[in-house]
Amino acid sequence: MLTPNQQARAKDLFVQALERPPQHRASFIAASGEDPAIQAEALSLLNQQPSPPVTTESITEAGPGSLLAGQYRVLRKLGQGGFGVAFLAEDLQTHGQKVVVKILLRDATSSAAWAARKFEEEAAALARISHPNVVGLIRIGNLELLRLRDGRREQVTSPFLVMPYAEGEPLDRLIAAGPLALPSAAGILRQLGGALEAAHALRILHRDIKPSNVLLRRLPDGEFHVQLIDFGIAGLMPEDKNEAVTSHVAGTFHYMAPEQMLGRTSPASDLYSFAVLAYRLLTGEAPFPPGAPVARAELPWKSARLLRPDLPEPVDRLLAAGLSYRPENRPAEIGRYAGDIATALTPNGPPPIPVPRPPRS
Repeated sequence: MLTPNQQARAKDLFVQALERPPQHRASFIAASGEDPAIQAEALSLLNQQPSPPVTTESITEAGPGSLLAGQYRVLRKLGQGGFGVAFLAEDLQTHGQKVVVKILLRDATSSAAWAARKFEEEAAALARISHPNVVGLIRIGNLELLRLRDGRREQVTSPFLVMPYAEGEPLDRLIAAGPLALPSAAGILRQLGGALEAAHALRILHRDIKPSNVLLRRLPDGEFHVQLIDFGIAGLMPEDKNEAVTSHVAGTFHYMAPEQMLGRTSPASDLYSFAVLAYRLLTGEAPFPPGAPVARAELPWKSARLLRPDLPEPVDRLLAAGLSYRPENRPAEIGRYAGDIATALTPNGPPPIPVPRPPRS
């Protein structure tokens, strides 16, 4: 409970904020240097003010200092696509925790309806997974926006997701920088396999496993903490995990299993994509040439040891198993498969001091 003096200071701060442009009022309060309780009261008064209507057009132009859902102050726009926009923001109710706010902008097209389903499926997937190597979900909500149609404005509800902001470097950048020390590669694959195993245990398929969807944060000991992101095209598998899901073809071509290109996915499809990622992580190259046909049944792939002779021989056999054309010929569990590769990469156990990567030129 605020004292009368604190209430007066909060009201004065609120009045000063009203003199600023709407998009800068919340940031003015946060930068005032006042006691957090006074700031919270001033922000509460601000949120009770009637605000100008927010449109689907203006929300995409929200700049630094803009307030989303009365709580998230925009730092910068991260990206915008045909169906939505994502912002880096700070949560004013958690002392400035950095978050990502993804907003779906609805329209009436069939492709937009598909995007809406994918958005909802991503939210459902993230809400169910709790794992240290998966960027999870903080909040699901709705924004009431106005949309211009046929010269008239109509109210629409746009869902949004709030996720922790994962700081790190995409795995594809590290791959481009050169071969990774085997113990470091083993640690990355083991963590990634654990994240996918947790998803599969909840009957969630990622369906877009690739280096750009894996973030790495270097730890004080020189190793990496892995975070799997982007469940935007995740799917829910049937109760029988051996049964494939039939859906739209979705994924990234060079990492998709042959059956995924035909719209059928299962845990074995994620494992295939994981094997392609592991091959690239260890060799810097893809197992199949860029112009490879969709049907890869008889297409030979180059032994990883020809590209990197220091790889232990069992790693080649494990990669071959994961890249099997037929799903039933691949290993059954992705967590165990990742662990087997990691163990094969470090047969004598990890060294006490991680091997550092050479600096970039």
